Amino acid sequence: TMEKQAFRHDDMLLHHYRAVQDLLRDPAVVWSDRARHLVLTSSGDQPLRAVIKATQDGQEIFLQSLRRSNPDDMRRKLRGKKILMGRDEWTHR
Repeated sequence: TMEKQAFRHDDMLLHHYRAVQDLLRDPAVVWSDRARHLVLTSSGDQPLRAVIKATQDGQEIFLQSLRRSNPDDMRRKLRGKKILMGRDEWTHR
């Protein structure tokens, strides 16, 4: 995963990875777009979007991807998704 992240998302810096713990603890929006996957986002002008995935037996989770986003992209991503939790401008809650 780290190699994939470095190759596909070379704009991600160390401070973005350090922010993952806060994102997992207090996400602005959580949605699910497929089985065993949750997408968590932060809020603001340059939100982070993390995808976590559960193992097949459901005993463990791992970070599948982390990327930066923007408000317009977040609104597009959320259209038609099953929002599990939301508290910001993208969900209008």
